[in-house]
Amino acid sequence: MKIPSILKRCWKPLLTLGFGGLLFLFWMLRYPFLLLGKEEVTLFLWDKEFLRERLAAPGGLAHYIGDFLTQFFYDIRLGALVFALLFMVLQWMVWRLCKRWKKKHAEGHEQETKATGVYLLSFIPSFILWFLTGDLNVQMTYIVAVVLATALITIMPMNNKAGTIIIVIAIPLTYWFLGPVAVMLPFCVFLQSGHTCRSAIITFVALMLLAILCVVGSWWFVPYPLNQLVQGIHYCFWDSTSSAVGELLLLLAIVAIPFLCGKIGNKLGDKACWFVGVTCFLLGLLLAPRGFHDSDYEEVEYDALLRCDLWQTIYAKGKANIPSTMACRLIFGEALCRKGEASRSEMMNALTTNGVMNSQASAFIMSELYFMNNMVNKSQYAAFEAMQSGFYSKSARALRRLVETNLVTGHYKVALKYISLLEETLFYRSWAKKMRTLAEHPERIDDHPTYGPLRLAYLQSEDELFY
Repeated sequence: MKIPSILKRCWKPLLTLGFGGLLFLFWMLRYPFLLLGKEEVTLFLWDKEFLRERLAAPGGLAHYIGDFLTQFFYDIRLGALVFALLFMVLQWMVWRLCKRWKKKHAEGHEQETKATGVYLLSFIPSFILWFLTGDLNVQMTYIVAVVLATALITIMPMNNKAGTIIIVIAIPLTYWFLGPVAVMLPFCVFLQSGHTCRSAIITFVALMLLAILCVVGSWWFVPYPLNQLVQGIHYCFWDSTSSAVGELLLLLAIVAIPFLCGKIGNKLGDKACWFVGVTCFLLGLLLAPRGFHDSDYEEVEYDALLRCDLWQTIYAKGKANIPSTMACRLIFGEALCRKGEASRSEMMNALTTNGVMNSQASAFIMSELYFMNNMVNKSQYAAFEAMQSGFYSKSARALRRLVETNLVTGHYKVALKYISLLEETLFYRSWAKKMRTLAEHPERIDDHPTYGPLRLAYLQSEDELFY
């Protein structure tokens, strides 16, 4: 079979695979530090109590699955693959909706099978989601909730009485497990309804009232303010108008694009559909990366470089452009010390600067810098700050540092408490088992290449925890 013939028959899945490959390279090569930044503020435990805790709030299942996927960001390659697969799955399910609604509006006309250009329109929701992920506030919970809700829509009947009854039952369940993305269901029923306009509007209003009742009703049972329940408890770190608008726009696109494809694909010619599809696809490729603003990621990027011990990269980056935040300047100062271009005494004086930890990323940075400069108590203090400044989740990275500081300072029972948590994780489990051996046999700590010298320095220095 000739290559042009293969491309003609398989161009749709090939385009989807190409889109996934592009996303993989985007995260892998351009913004790998954002993956590490998301992983370090998440703790996923293979524990029944952990699951019950997540399911006790609206959107709990999406939160649980989101945390499960985020733990794989510990390996940048796996993190990039997770993102690529999620975006590909979303696009493919939107296309399934497009085919369903295009077929419905075709009513048997031959034109329904020719307008293949509308396939490109199914990428629009994925482009919007790509744009939204540039906002550090948007969490994996929201991404998972959108993908699962779209999957639910693709398998649910919505054009008969039985389908309406199923939707009535599905809305409360979808809200509790996935969060306010459940509002997509009434819109889908309205756009896909086979009833008269009046009956469709009545059904839509009734289902929307049910969705609103679910949100307001949950307000009486869970300890969260109403505005968080409306926006999604775990969808964003902070209440942000721009994030909320973007989230709503994505939900509307998922339900509207298939409806528009049904109209466009059966009323416009094939050439017109291709023109519209190619134009939207190219605009998506151009605009989606513009949601990422490098100026917002300085601390996250420097923190990832510090975490990976990429001192040459830190040195070159700082030489090219002096960091704007104090925490990042301290990392650059440490790199200068290692190059012999700054004195260690100057670095130690700089580390005593107050007001450095004004963000979660800066707290992680200072914990690392304090630890490598023998300031164990201050490193522990910064690790606590990093973990407590997070939302709805603990931090596996912070727990690891707390294990280390408590081993050095001799608080072995406290270290064992944190070790028991890390033993329930995937990527920190083997390390935690090694630390358990040290905690249960403290005499081995003195011979450890890292913790031995730190303990000696700790015993010979003053307590600087409340410096």
